[in-house]
Amino acid sequence: MPLPETFDELMARGGVMVHLPRQRARADYSLVKLREVGFAKIVLIDGVDAYTADSRQIAGTEGWAFRPDAKPGEVGCSLAMFRLWRQSSTKVSRTY
Repeated sequence: MPLPETFDELMARGGVMVHLPRQRARADYSLVKLREVGFAKIVLIDGVDAYTADSRQIAGTEGWAFRPDAKPGEVGCSLAMFRLWRQSSTKVSRTY
């Protein structure tokens, strides 16, 4: 897919927001604000919450390894981005 040429085109396409399920209120607030400025389609993706799960163990299960000094939150954030990258060839179905 080519990059949008205008901001209006970007807003019409929408985007992806990674959120932590335990912090859903933050995502809901952000969705309202994004709609207010004109974003039409935002897809919510669950992030990897290093506060509630062992992000290194999840990374290992998914085939990723991180340097020993990487913080759990950094690992979780990276995992969320890697998952998005892996999904990039398929459509995400939950548009809000």
